[in-house]
Amino acid sequence: MSRPPLGRIGAFLAALSLAFVTAPAAADWVEPWSTLAGPSGGPPAIWGRYDQGCIGGAVALDLDGPGFQVIYPQRRRNYGHPETLDFVRDLGAAMQALGHGPINVADIGQVRGGPITGHASHESGLDVDVWYRLDLAPLPVEERRGLGEVSAIGADGAVDPAHWGEAQVALVRLAAEDPRIARIFVHAGVKADLCARDWPDRDWLRVLVPEPAHDRHMHVRLNCPADQPGCEGQAAPPAGTGCAGDDDPGDLGPDRLAAYGSPGQPRPPGVLPPACGRLFTAPSVR
Repeated sequence: MSRPPLGRIGAFLAALSLAFVTAPAAADWVEPWSTLAGPSGGPPAIWGRYDQGCIGGAVALDLDGPGFQVIYPQRRRNYGHPETLDFVRDLGAAMQALGHGPINVADIGQVRGGPITGHASHESGLDVDVWYRLDLAPLPVEERRGLGEVSAIGADGAVDPAHWGEAQVALVRLAAEDPRIARIFVHAGVKADLCARDWPDRDWLRVLVPEPAHDRHMHVRLNCPADQPGCEGQAAPPAGTGCAGDDDPGDLGPDRLAAYGSPGQPRPPGVLPPACGRLFTAPSVR
């Protein structure tokens, strides 16, 4: 009996069976991962990098909780590793205790991670976008589908006092002080504002990475959990705060650029670990 020709999904699965998988075309690469019905079974398991990886046994963040709400629930991008979800819950509770919030949680990752439209990472369940916008009351789920982000940066590249204040400062600081955090991507104007403030402890500024297109939200990235040997993390940020000063060239110094990568670099062609191919074909459990 002759073998039927491979369709689009079949060809994709055949490619995934290789030792490493290369993604030559963004459209063919991303769409299958976004259409998976649900997470795989088993305990959480991360394979690969933040920008070239996947996650088995992902867990969904509740759409509402003390101090937080998920924005754009129709995207089904509220899945991640349990440590990521715990971080969000802890941050929401801390902001609520200060009288702020709720925090607005945008994309974490897809039901099994993997390549995702609109992002160069968010593939391993350890990234989460949190809006700077904190003026929204708790909203019914249906009213969160078309909300707009608000930029915290003015036309001059500095923070806009109309949309940046002590609540936003507290949001970033609380996140950056969390020991689970690898780094947080923010607009350069946000970091400049935080660097200019008088802090008794400035060590947390080290994890803030200036990055274009982060004027409306901060992108929080967690370290690989200790029980995830398949997870490929990043080196700790270089010593120093990255705030330009007498003895620090700031984030444009060669050591920090080498660790962060130059802002705005295009994503290289991606490869996924072999385990992601097996994960892609595993049955869904929920």
